[in-house]
Amino acid sequence: MAEPIKGVAYTFSTPVIQTTNPDKFYVNPPLAAGNFSISQDGGPFAPLTNTPTVVPAGSILIEIVLTAAEMNYDRIYVRGTRPGNVWNDFLIELRTTTRGIDDLAYPTVSGQALLVDGSGFVTANGVQGNVTGNVSGSVGGSVGSVLGDVGGKVIGGGASLITGPGVWAYDNSGNVVAPASSALSNVIWTNAKAAFLDVAISSRMPVGNVTVGGYAAGQDPATYVLITPANRLLTDPAGQVVASSVVGSISGSVAGVSGDITGKVLGGGVGVIVGTGARADLSANTIDPTKFANDSGSVIADAGNTTTSFKTNLPSVVDNFYVNRLLKFTSSSIAGELARVISYNGTTKFITVFTPFTVAPALGNFTLLNI
Repeated sequence: MAEPIKGVAYTFSTPVIQTTNPDKFYVNPPLAAGNFSISQDGGPFAPLTNTPTVVPAGSILIEIVLTAAEMNYDRIYVRGTRPGNVWNDFLIELRTTTRGIDDLAYPTVSGQALLVDGSGFVTANGVQGNVTGNVSGSVGGSVGSVLGDVGGKVIGGGASLITGPGVWAYDNSGNVVAPASSALSNVIWTNAKAAFLDVAISSRMPVGNVTVGGYAAGQDPATYVLITPANRLLTDPAGQVVASSVVGSISGSVAGVSGDITGKVLGGGVGVIVGTGARADLSANTIDPTKFANDSGSVIADAGNTTTSFKTNLPSVVDNFYVNRLLKFTSSSIAGELARVISYNGTTKFITVFTPFTVAPALGNFTLLNI
């Protein structure tokens, strides 16, 4: 009889003994749903899900089929009670296990054995044939072919090559460094190792000839950028890219800008924007509003006006549309004073600044500098 596996449906058969002839089994015993019950791990007896049947028909064997749910316990008791005292009661105990004999590895040749660890993994000096599952450890010998992915290092010291049209190679940062349509062989790679590219490479690739010199002391090979010669990038010993121009956004710090900035410059550090640019002269801590496309507005008299918040006639109905602009008064008693906008209500037209003005603005005009 096969081992009862925990959580796996289980079928077994048993005979019953006649009440009137206790030395004989009952042939084709009468069965009813209420005659059979089950108890699991010390719990109360409950009716079986499946009513047992006589299999083969007309024989002495009662076939009992337990469901996977009924088998999901460590200790199980199945009880049969006689209907009308025609056969004797019986009680069968089942002790489940998580792994059976069929789960163990066994050799195909008599007299040879496999070493199996406590987790059921096989340790072998060699494997002949195909491995259809995953290999979580290391393979120290030769591998005939790999149909899946190799997630770790491939370190070879023999004379054979890594070949085949399905070969991919990645650098230490996960970037493809060899074309998928070409084989990795001595024809494509010269003196290259499949672990880290720690030697000079002079290789022939579809994009043209690429030559990588020796690394600087302590430099990670993954910091090298391999691209076509016409667009090669210059990297310093630390792996930083030195480029003449950048298309896109820069989220870090910029040492200097010699061209135009067409987008916003949002700074949150302690540094300042210095130097003479093409559109603004900040070298003398002055701002020329005539060099920018600015917005103008006026203060509207309102009881809620304060030194930091006041009503305006600005046209935008979008909340916070003017945030981060510099508001500079061009008329009124505080002409010349300026402060940075931190809030704007597109419905009420109230604008709020970070630094208070010396007095609450009266009727007057102002300019919103677009910097």
